[in-house]
Amino acid sequence: NRGGYSIPMAEWIVMCILEIYKRAKMFYNQQQEKIWHMDLVSISELYGQRIGFLGTGTIAIEAAKRLQGFGVEIWGNNTNGRDVEYFDKCFSKDEIDEIFKNCDVVVSTMPCTKETEGMFDKNKFSLMKKGSSFINVGRGKNVKEDDLLLYLGKFKGVALDVFEQEPLPKDSLLWDAENVIVTPHNCWVSEKNPIRVEKLMYSNLKKYKEGKELANIVNVERGY
Repeated sequence: NRGGYSIPMAEWIVMCILEIYKRAKMFYNQQQEKIWHMDLVSISELYGQRIGFLGTGTIAIEAAKRLQGFGVEIWGNNTNGRDVEYFDKCFSKDEIDEIFKNCDVVVSTMPCTKETEGMFDKNKFSLMKKGSSFINVGRGKNVKEDDLLLYLGKFKGVALDVFEQEPLPKDSLLWDAENVIVTPHNCWVSEKNPIRVEKLMYSNLKKYKEGKELANIVNVERGY
């Protein structure tokens, strides 16, 4: 079902970036406590920021497409650094540190493979700019959460929809961190998903009957 969940996931990415920059979580908490307090210091504009995507597949493409209207610069990271539509610049897997060093928001959409599991650790988080943000919609096992916790203080915000262990244990420090948004592996959900799956299945059944190559078949050796 490659691409089947990309639109709702892209919308979630955009939502979280805006929530971080507009301090939405703080205002939600103030509403719960009936506190009227104007924040004249920490609200930021997304305009002019640089957003880096780890992976330039369908999820990242749909997110980059939707971010075009915000006046941001969009970087991507893929295997060979090939150009991809909606990205201003792309880097190869050997140049991945350029994303961590130079982007204001780093978004991981990567699958979990032998190469990517545990890839995002203290070495990567230490490269990120103070006041930057990190978002993960790819796979939870790609992030070493203990290392992420060590660097929470440097981030404007963190948004996580996937985790090393799911459900996220109740004693995880991520639950109570003020600058962390936690959602329960839910960003792919949409009322339109069954329609997309049905179209893909119907198309593939027709191709199978006609002896044609099927769409969106997973490469088991590659892992995605």
